[in-house]
Amino acid sequence: MGERAALPPGAAGGRRLSAGDVLLIDAAVTSGCYWADVTRCATVWPPSDEVTAAWDAVMAAHAAGVAAAGPGATASDVDRAAREEIVERGLGEAFIHRTGRGLGLEVHEAPYLSSTSGEVLQPGMVVTIEPGVYLRGRFGLRLEDGVLVTESGGEILTEAIPSGLRAL
Repeated sequence: MGERAALPPGAAGGRRLSAGDVLLIDAAVTSGCYWADVTRCATVWPPSDEVTAAWDAVMAAHAAGVAAAGPGATASDVDRAAREEIVERGLGEAFIHRTGRGLGLEVHEAPYLSSTSGEVLQPGMVVTIEPGVYLRGRFGLRLEDGVLVTESGGEILTEAIPSGLRAL
C-alpha cells in the first residue's frame, strides 16, 4: 500500500491507510495445474492528480499491449507497444519491469514480453499484460490480466474483474 506499492513485488507495511494512498493487489491462484494472475489497484479517496495521470498511462499501456498480443507478434512488439504509451506520458523511467510473461503450468514462464525477446506469439499461448508505474517513496500502479493469444488477437481472460482505479 502507499509508498510500498512502488517496490515490486511489494509487501504490506504496518502503517494505517491515509487519504490518497494507493493499494496494489496482486493475486496469483491455481486451478488444477494451471495458474491465473491478476493485479488491480484502488485508492483511498481522493486520488491525487499525479496518481490519476499515472493510472491513465497504465490503462493506455495495458490496452496497447493487449492489442499488440496477436499471432505472429514478437514478445518485444508487445513490450514496445505498452512501453511507448508510458514513455509518451513522461513516465518511462518509472516502468521498471517487462510488460508481461507466459502463464500456464508455472506462474512465470516463457515467453517473456520484454524489449529483448524475439519469441513469436502463437495462438493458444496465454500471457500476462501487466504494465506498471512505480514512483519510489510515493506509489506504484500496475494493471495485470491474463491474455489468450487467438487467431484474431489477444483475448482478456480476467476481464470480469473491473480494471478501473477504484476508490475506497
